[in-house]
Amino acid sequence: MFKPVKMQKVRIISLKSVSEDLVSFLHKKGVMQITPVRGEGLKTNTPFENYSDISKNIVKIRTIENILSKRKKGTLHSAHSLSEEKIDALHAELQSLSKEHSNLSNDAKKTEQDLFFVRRISDFKIDFSSLKTATTDYIFGSIPRTNYAKFAEKFKTIRDCEILVKFKKQEVFILILYPGELSIEGMLAQFGFTKFSIPKDMKVPEDYKKILSSELKSKEGRLAEIENHLALLSEKNLNSVLKKEEELEILSARAHIGSRFGFTERMMVLEGWVRKDAVKDISKEAENEFNGKVHITEVKTSEPPPVLLDNPQVMGPVQYFVEIFSMPKAGEFDPTFLYYFMVPILYGMIVGDVIYGLISLLLSMFIMKKFKSGMAHEVAMLWSFSCISAVFFGVAFDEWMGASSYHWLEYFQSFGLINLASMGITGPLYHGFSRLHNLTALIGISALVGIVQLGIGFLVGAVNEWGHNKKHALAKIAWIGVEAGGVFAVLIYMFSMFPESYGIYSIGLLVISAVVLALTEGVIGILEIPGLAGNILSYARIAAVGVVGVVLAEMINEYLLPSAEGGIGMFLLMLPIFLVLHIVNTVIAMVEAIIQGGRLNIVEFQSKFLHGGGKKFTPFMLKNNLEVK
Repeated sequence: MFKPVKMQKVRIISLKSVSEDLVSFLHKKGVMQITPVRGEGLKTNTPFENYSDISKNIVKIRTIENILSKRKKGTLHSAHSLSEEKIDALHAELQSLSKEHSNLSNDAKKTEQDLFFVRRISDFKIDFSSLKTATTDYIFGSIPRTNYAKFAEKFKTIRDCEILVKFKKQEVFILILYPGELSIEGMLAQFGFTKFSIPKDMKVPEDYKKILSSELKSKEGRLAEIENHLALLSEKNLNSVLKKEEELEILSARAHIGSRFGFTERMMVLEGWVRKDAVKDISKEAENEFNGKVHITEVKTSEPPPVLLDNPQVMGPVQYFVEIFSMPKAGEFDPTFLYYFMVPILYGMIVGDVIYGLISLLLSMFIMKKFKSGMAHEVAMLWSFSCISAVFFGVAFDEWMGASSYHWLEYFQSFGLINLASMGITGPLYHGFSRLHNLTALIGISALVGIVQLGIGFLVGAVNEWGHNKKHALAKIAWIGVEAGGVFAVLIYMFSMFPESYGIYSIGLLVISAVVLALTEGVIGILEIPGLAGNILSYARIAAVGVVGVVLAEMINEYLLPSAEGGIGMFLLMLPIFLVLHIVNTVIAMVEAIIQGGRLNIVEFQSKFLHGGGKKFTPFMLKNNLEVK
């Protein structure tokens, strides 16, 4: 819990005949991170022979799943076994149906467009197929109604043209019969003429409309039949397809992992990392499972091992963020345990309000319900147990939505809901620490929190370094001396909190620690001493951000808190606004507490003991308990 799990690199040598069974065994156990093998005489970078066939089947099954999932309706049948022949048959059937569906859909859209056009021109009771002759041609289209007068004036002067006109709201449909040698399209352009394309099979529009309607109905009926058949196939097979996809993905992972192995004609060699305390057990299990055809040995190596953090489940949300932002290296201190306590403390000090703590708890529970996994869920989990700290500090500060507990009792009394005198309450129930009226003390407490946290960071850093570099470990201890000596010197000489006679000891500790720091870290260490003071002062943001939240809460209470004198109408009007603004202020406080607390934990605190940069342990393992033969 305090350090990452100790890892051991192992080498597994097996007969080639049991290679696939061995991979299946390791996949189910999920205890080994497999690394590429390098060695003379070994054939490497080669997946198992069945990888290509499995990949092809995955493409097929995903194509099937994509088609069937779009038609998911009602209750799906339970999963049944899908053989390779069944997959091929289902794939071929779905491909055929999908192709027919696509072609029919395109044809139906074209028919629908033609039908829409024919319905628009159905007033023309003529046979379009007879209009064009050896000496006569025609043109059919529309012009804006506003241009018709000019059109009529122009074309009444042109001989040998016959014009049929139908008025349609804002446009005019025009059919012009003209001698074949006459060119009129250029003349029509000035009137905004739009030429219609006549369907080649159309004769009389009214008759053609009936033909198209019948065709469209037939095509839509067939499309409905295909959709119903696809829905039935989905109902019968989708669960089986999804299960088969999982099985194939597992087989694919097993086949592809072979590219990390080394092969000879008869043997297979693989290497990887396992928990050191699990080496004996896995070796014994493997040898028993494969009757001595598998041999496991430990490998000495200088390469850094992957990092596995092992903390109680309750610390899961904190560990989640440690793994993302600050994964320690093997042998370094695991900060999860420290953050589990420090994150809520800083959060609680910043929010510091009982009601805000409860509101943030409800908001975090809502987020957890909405997001079942991922970063949003983990953030909400972190919020949820930090809310307890916010409630605790809220009681200590006597802050209940920006006001004291006694203020709210007086408020309820103004509505006649309670009587303080009859309850024996004549004054505040208790005197909390008012952040707004004790700002100087609050800043001092915040700085003290920083001093303690940074001191812990240096101490953990010294423990981290002791087994690797005692010089660096001494430097961390010297930093503790610099911090302690400097803090006590300030408290003695600036604030007279201790007898001045003790000052010589604090100055002495500061000087000796600075000398040790210079000897271990050089001039750079001395130059960084002012930076330590800046780190401590940075903790004043706890007080600053917290007080801003108090001020906002008090402003909301002062200007928007419904009063008994305003009447029920004003009360009902102001209450929602009042509550919404307090919820918004809660969200602001929540976000600021996470951001500012995170900065203090990661930038100021973590930098004192953690180098980071570890690579997470990623074992070759099943993502579920699905059995694959």
